[in-house]
Parts: sequence; structure tokens; C-alpha cells
Amino acid sequence: MKNRRFLLLIISFLILTTCLFTSCKNREGIVKGRVISEFKEGLKDVIVSDGVNFARTNKEGRYEIEINDSSRFVFIITPKNYIADYSSGVPAFYQKITKDKKVYDFKLKAFPNEDSVAKGSEVVKADNLEDENGVSLIATADIHLKTMDHVNDFVSHVIPDMQKTADDKMNLGGAVVGISLGDIVWDKYKLYPQYVESLKLLNFPNYSVIGNHDHMMSRNTDRSSIEDYEKYFGPNYYAFHVGDALCVVLDNIIYKGKRSYKEDIDSLQIDWFSRLMKLIPKGSNVIIATHSPFLFQTGSRLRCTDTILNILNPFKATFISGHMHLNSNEELAPNVMQHNIAAVCGTWWLSHINRDGTPWGYEVFDISNNITSYYKCIDKDKNYQFEVYKIGSNKKEPKSFVAKVWNWDKHWKVRWYEDGIYMGEMTRFNMKDTHYSVKHGRLTLHASTAKFFFKAKPHNKKALIEVEVEDGRGVVYPRQKVNR
Repeated sequence: MKNRRFLLLIISFLILTTCLFTSCKNREGIVKGRVISEFKEGLKDVIVSDGVNFARTNKEGRYEIEINDSSRFVFIITPKNYIADYSSGVPAFYQKITKDKKVYDFKLKAFPNEDSVAKGSEVVKADNLEDENGVSLIATADIHLKTMDHVNDFVSHVIPDMQKTADDKMNLGGAVVGISLGDIVWDKYKLYPQYVESLKLLNFPNYSVIGNHDHMMSRNTDRSSIEDYEKYFGPNYYAFHVGDALCVVLDNIIYKGKRSYKEDIDSLQIDWFSRLMKLIPKGSNVIIATHSPFLFQTGSRLRCTDTILNILNPFKATFISGHMHLNSNEELAPNVMQHNIAAVCGTWWLSHINRDGTPWGYEVFDISNNITSYYKCIDKDKNYQFEVYKIGSNKKEPKSFVAKVWNWDKHWKVRWYEDGIYMGEMTRFNMKDTHYSVKHGRLTLHASTAKFFFKAKPHNKKALIEVEVEDGRGVVYPRQKVNR
């Protein structure tokens, strides 16, 4: 009997010590922290992640999260009406994981500004974030900085233009967030600091997406090729709220080494994205920001497209991307628009026109219950949305005049008038921009075919011929006269 009791005592002791050891071992991967406002108040229900696992803050803003061995960052999904400090040029929504650090705190401030959102220590829901003057997302693509001349051109033209667009919005009581959709540099990673410095000239936060030219081509794996990017911009996939929308940034460039890559999304990100969306209210607006589009003009799609669309099925989705150096707006699925945005560098800074004929510029997304957008050309008024070419510009249609409408989608209307009389809508056709030709040393770059050209034949060549364009929002742009 005594031996039996002794044996039971030994077994109980072993079970207890095993449980304690296991508990301590599991706690080794746990970190904690607090998310607070600028008034040191805890923020409830903020989502925290390490790129694998998730946690939510309690009513005091406190959280605990288990860190995966492969994770490099702890980051927050910045909630609506708040923004992380961006005085460094990059929003501080993330912290690098270090071996001995166990506490990761985050401090957010009310957005868009203290006067309109916060009063004293009380955070006020900003009504103006819900109306037509609410939040805008300024999306640039393919900056392609390779030389200091490129940096200077970017700082002298693009940055002031973006700021002017933001000022116009803010003067109406709205707010602005920016995002760069990849290829920030053209394999010249030493220019990251200059780019970050340029962002300090903006009075609104600017997020980043990693592009193929942002991967370090000297590395042999996808994981190691993003280390320089991470040093300046943090995780290569994450999310943040912008007005009523959640913007999810995904890295759809898988680097294979030897300057080779494929456009796709790895299983780690897809799993993270799927779990994230289970934490988001169904019916929400969701913007997917990537470098490469999911749908190409050839009709081919990324292998992961259906998987991403299935995850997004309960939401109102919009896709934004760059990579192709052309402008197109296509339906990726019914009621799901993909905006592939032209390069803000034009033709690699050799010309201010992209090879499809789109002027250098960026897309501005206005976010409320629905998401609408317009293309803003650099150094031009926001009404500058199309150009007209005289009769005979297209050699295949020598009796027709042509309109180039670079941000066209199927909801736009392109109308023409003869001596003030409405003559109908112009006919869309594919064309190479006859006004495009760029010299680069001994090389001549020629235009690529675009879908956004329109044609019509006048009845009287001597009549006053005008073109009028109405976009998908119902905005009618001033008529332009067709020169003879």
C-alpha cells in the first residue's frame, strides 16, 4: 500500500513539473504590450499581428501574442480615425522583434488632425470622415529611383503635386493617406534613405508596397531579398484602415534568385490574409494593394486570384497595383474593379508619358460607403482627363479624329459635338499613341497598344468639333476642341 502511494506521489510530481515546464516553455514565445492614444488612453479592439498570429487589445489597450519563430515584426492594424506617428517619413505601425524584448507598445494619434477629431482627452468620431469630403488614398506606382536626378525630379514635381492634391482635400475638411505600390527604387537600394526623406515633405502618412525592383537581386532567396526593404519600411505584408476601408498590403512578387521572380502570393500570406478577414465585419470595403496586378491585359491571371477572391467574397473589394507601366481599369470579377496604375516616373524618367500614352501621375481614391477614383496628372489640373488628336492622327482611320481617355473604364462616356450639336458617343478602339516616341541613346522606344482610344468621323470637316468626357462618377469634364 505504501509503495502504491509512493508511486502515485512520484507520478503526480512528474505530471506537475511537466505541466509547469511546458507552460514556461510556451510563455517564452509570448510578448505583450499596450496600444494607446496620444492622451495615453488605452485603445480597445486593435488587431495586433506578427505576420502569423493575431491578438486584440482589451479595454485598457493591452494585448498578449505568441510570436512565431519565423516572424520579424510585431505590428498593428491601424484602426479607423487613428494614425501612427509618421514624422520619420514612414508610419510607425510596426516594431522589429528582438531576442530579449518582451514588451511592444504602440502610440497612435487621432486622424486627420487634433482639431477635427480630438478635443482635449476625448476622442470624437469625425463626421467629416463619412461624407463626400472624407478620406482620400493617393496611390503612386513605379517611382523607379535610380539616380539622384530621378530623386530631384520626384522631389521637384511629384511631391509638390501630391501635397497640393492633399491640401485641396484637407481644406474641405477631409483627410489623406498615401501609398506607393512598389518599385520605389530601380535596384538602387542605397536611395531608400533619400526617398524616405522626401516623404517628410508631405503632411500626410505614406505607406509602401514592395516591388520586384525592391527585392535585392544579389540574394538567392525571397526571404533574404527583402531585408533592405524591411530595414526602411517594415513588414512586406500588413494592413491599415483608411476611412471606412481596410487596406491590405500583400507582396505578390516571389523572388527566385538570379534576378528571376514570379508574380504570385505565398501560402504564408494567404493563410494570414484569410485569418485577418475573419476579424473584419462582413460587408466592409477592402482595398487589396499589391505591386503586380492579378489580371493582365493578355487575359491571364495570377494563380492565387480565385483563392483571394473567395476570401473576399463577403466584402466589397477593390484591387490596386502598378508594375505594368500602363493604366487600365478592368473588372477582376463581377463588381470587383482592378485599377492598374500607370508609372509616376512616366517612361523611367526619360519621358513624362508612359508607353501606353498615359501622362505621369497617380490615382486618387475617395473612400466613403463606396470607393471612387480619378487620375491626377503631374503638373496638370485635376480636370485634365483626356486629349484629342486631329483628323488623320490614326493612319488606319485617316478621316477620323481621336480622343485619348487614359483612365477610362466601361462606365465612362465619350461624346462628340459638331457645331454644338450632340452627335453621339465615340467608338472605342485599340491604338498605339502616335504622339509617343522616346529616344534613349541609340535606342528608340515605341508606344504600346492601349484600349482607351476613341474615334469618330465628322460630317463636316470645317465645323467646330468638340469632345466631352463623363467619368464613372458622373463628373463631366470640360469639352476640348479638335484642331484641324
